[in-house]
Amino acid sequence: MVNFEVNQEESSTKTKNGGDAHLESPRRKLTRKLTSYFYANPLGVLPRIENTPILLIRFTTKASSRLIQLVKGRLQERHIIVVVEEKDSEGNVIIGITTTQEELEAEADHLNLIKPATLKGLNTSLSMFEGTTIMQPFEVSDRDAFEVPEKDQDDNTVYDQSCIFTSADRVKIVHELIESLSVLKPGVESSYLARSLNEILKFPQKDVAIKYHKLFLFDTLRNHGLVEDIAPIHSNQQKAHICHEVFRLKLSTPVHAIRDYYGEEVAFYFAWMTFYIKALMFPAMSGLIVFIIRAIRGDTIDTDIFTPFHGLVTFIWAILFVQFWSREEQRLAYKWGTWSSQAGKGTFSVRHQFEGTMRISEVTKTMENIIHLIKGD
Repeated sequence: MVNFEVNQEESSTKTKNGGDAHLESPRRKLTRKLTSYFYANPLGVLPRIENTPILLIRFTTKASSRLIQLVKGRLQERHIIVVVEEKDSEGNVIIGITTTQEELEAEADHLNLIKPATLKGLNTSLSMFEGTTIMQPFEVSDRDAFEVPEKDQDDNTVYDQSCIFTSADRVKIVHELIESLSVLKPGVESSYLARSLNEILKFPQKDVAIKYHKLFLFDTLRNHGLVEDIAPIHSNQQKAHICHEVFRLKLSTPVHAIRDYYGEEVAFYFAWMTFYIKALMFPAMSGLIVFIIRAIRGDTIDTDIFTPFHGLVTFIWAILFVQFWSREEQRLAYKWGTWSSQAGKGTFSVRHQFEGTMRISEVTKTMENIIHLIKGD
């Protein structure tokens, strides 16, 4: 997650009585307006998604007001809500978007978002597993099983009011919603948005419907310099809380809080570094002992008989380190819902721009999308 910067110089003027009266710059105004959505709620609960901008979209000055209005209309057709709209000092229009809780859950179901679920209503033979938490794709039809009980919630994890989704989940789902949005709504042959974009792309009129059903809206806008950036909005409270936990004098890093806010890729980096630093204590202790013995005996690195011993310890440590990290990695991958996605069943699916041919896999006997490579002469 990155800061969405709105460049603007601070401006001030003198009042009639000679005092300094600082005028609120567009940057300060936008920042204050956005952060107000998060400060209204305690740290333990995310604000309602319908009223909270999740992503910011910055249009360039090349995008006309009419085109921006048409894009906003297309977003509304996908149940994406524009909750804030501002201009920066350069005249770029910036809109903050979100969606409804119902659409968030429906898209999570569509993405097979892996979430913890509590086993309920099991028959007699499986009653011993009643209340056990497992990781499985989210399903709207069984949403109650995915509500994390308060007793099982991590102190550093911030959920929404349904106790299902984290900040990273919200960003991931809303981002997928807009990235998978086609220019034309399915079943519609033409629209004002398609005709407006065609003034730039200039497709033959007979191909407009075919082309714009396949073109993804924000890919098209970015490729033609109409949208500069799409980025999530920071919550200063959550950032401050994570920083506080990171710089506390303790051995562990709040990797779960980092994952719930920044996502799995960032969290895995910190998990790896934390595990690596802790593991280095063993060869460090061995090396320190050998160094002290060498200093007492007055030996050199070549004459010290304990040097090979340290090398053996380091060799064994390296083998064990790889094995133990593999276990830790699998544990975190399962807990964070990315383990099954490595097998192609989770949220990391084939990118939506990919076009191929559906066929039955000779290996898995399931349908897969493939591309036929054309070999040159």
